[in-house]
Amino acid sequence: MRSKQPAPFGNYEPDKGAASGVARVAKGVLSIGKRYAPLPSPVAYSSSPLNDFCLGAAGFYDSTGLPVSFLGDTGRLYRLLKKEPVDVSRPGGYAADPDWQWSFGQYNNFIFAAARGVPLQYMELGGTGTFADVPGAPTAEVVFRIRNHMFACAGRTVNWSAFNDPLDWEPDFATQAGAVELGQERGIIVAGVGGEQGAIFQERGIVRVTYQGGEIPWIFDEVEGGRGACSPGSVSRWGTGAFVCAEDGFYFWDGLKIEPIGQDRVDLTFSRELNYPYRGRVISAIDTVNKCWMVAYPAGSSVVCNRQLIYSWADNRWTHDDLDVQALFEMPRDGVNADDQEAIEALFGTANVDELTDVSVDSAAWRESRKSWVMVDTDRKVRVFTGPPRRAVVETGEFEPNPAQQTYLSEIWPVTDAEPGDVEITVYARQRLGEQPCFADSNGVNEYGCCELRAEGRFLRAEMVIREGARWSEAHGIHWDGEPSGER
Repeated sequence: MRSKQPAPFGNYEPDKGAASGVARVAKGVLSIGKRYAPLPSPVAYSSSPLNDFCLGAAGFYDSTGLPVSFLGDTGRLYRLLKKEPVDVSRPGGYAADPDWQWSFGQYNNFIFAAARGVPLQYMELGGTGTFADVPGAPTAEVVFRIRNHMFACAGRTVNWSAFNDPLDWEPDFATQAGAVELGQERGIIVAGVGGEQGAIFQERGIVRVTYQGGEIPWIFDEVEGGRGACSPGSVSRWGTGAFVCAEDGFYFWDGLKIEPIGQDRVDLTFSRELNYPYRGRVISAIDTVNKCWMVAYPAGSSVVCNRQLIYSWADNRWTHDDLDVQALFEMPRDGVNADDQEAIEALFGTANVDELTDVSVDSAAWRESRKSWVMVDTDRKVRVFTGPPRRAVVETGEFEPNPAQQTYLSEIWPVTDAEPGDVEITVYARQRLGEQPCFADSNGVNEYGCCELRAEGRFLRAEMVIREGARWSEAHGIHWDGEPSGER
């Protein structure tokens, strides 16, 4: 008896029981278009390491649309120039708190950087090329922009700059610069996001920030109590909202309210695995092309982020992986350099300048406007997720081919475009729900796309492994061939 419908590779929802039909593993993959697709491996971008443990990074665009990216460790700030981190710190460097993260923000051509124990820093793109203390700025651990003001927060204090002047922080009704103290019951401020409206994330609460103008220009509404954000890097802005990693799980802030996206799926797993004393190192970033949000956190006894959960908001599905990372951020992709003949030919079909007369030097074709995931590894080097596919492990949910009967399984036909020689199938089986699933059989896929094996049980689960570096683009599930082998 061959299955008429495939047993799909299940949704990764480890918080649920095995009998619910969900998958226990969906590793090294992304969920794209309701299918599992490869997660590219991170490959070297820079050859020079940072001097110390990376405490944050961010990518921006300058006034001409070219990408600019910055990183920070305990003692230095860096700018990526020709793919290498170049020290752009103020003279003497810094002594940033290693248990906090750098926060970066942009106001037109000004880049701001804040860290615990460091005066608020700024750099003007096209200026001296190094950071400096912002004159007269307040203490700042978090920095972000809302409308025509820069915000700098520390502890429970919120400061905002003068209207349209991010270097003027002297409180004044005339300039609209000012400060406010948030309620202590929700803890310290750990992150903020801006835009037309803004949101401030405390440890145990969220405050919506709305502009009204006048001498008291901002309204601060406490709209969420009990949950906030667990670190400066745990919030990733998207559109008018933000994805948020709180101590109890994962949420999406839509600008008005917060919606759970990990409840009964991955929240409990995250809370159990998180090395709580190092929750301040949780980091996250968005891949706009694949519509996925990645969160990296220290699991078990690790003090660096060694576990990733990846959420596809288009598919509303989670996947996961295990990579050791110090930082994770969204970096604008490099544009095409006029000296890069290979890239020019790939973009325009020719590298002959005489044949590119209809492409001006100001053409958008030379620039990128997309951002993607970038990480800093434990060697303190920058790596980009553009390499060959990671080793993929996906599985079906547990299924019962013949209700209340055992099934003898003899063949499995994986629904994937991976080459047969790159695929291996393992089957796990059990007779009743009270037992633990046991290994039944495993085999590679032959040249005809079939995996021949022998497995018997009432409840069955199939796991597929695609080797690292294999070329493939989709994995959906399995067809199986078997027959009833007994009664309950």
